Amino acid sequence: MSKSLKIAFILIGVFFLILFSVNFYYVTLAHEVKQPLIDERYYEKGLFFQEELNKKARAKEEKWKLESEILINGNLKEGENEIKVRIFSEKNIAVTDAEVYIFLERTATANLRQKIKLLIEKPEKNAGDGVFFKGKLNVPAKGNWDLSIKALINKKAALDATKQIIIN
Repeated sequence: MSKSLKIAFILIGVFFLILFSVNFYYVTLAHEVKQPLIDERYYEKGLFFQEELNKKARAKEEKWKLESEILINGNLKEGENEIKVRIFSEKNIAVTDAEVYIFLERTATANLRQKIKLLIEKPEKNAGDGVFFKGKLNVPAKGNWDLSIKALINKKAALDATKQIIIN
């Protein structure tokens, strides 16, 4: 066998050795930093997808609205923040029962994910005023965050709003 052929075989062998070493490193790294499921009930949620669509259609039909300063200007700071949300209907339908949750999470990861239930701050005076909810949200670090507000109203209508927030 000629000298150039031996060098070619050695270079190809070194190339494959580097390729397998890098792949082994990345597979090991992937197993070490394994992310948990973002939602452990994903299958059940998928089964009730049509029900969710019906709740959103009902919210649109009854003209439910969700308002919050955070959705308008995105003013959050690192640390503790007070969140206020108002839910009302343009058709002056009274809120008899409502659950409001805020989700804060990093994009493309399940780390640092928070789910906070907001409590009623001020009961309604009349149906047109709606209901005010309030809670405290802790932002652990600077960077890009996805903020979602989800509400279930009178167990028949659902609203949600999402905003990407950058904290410097």
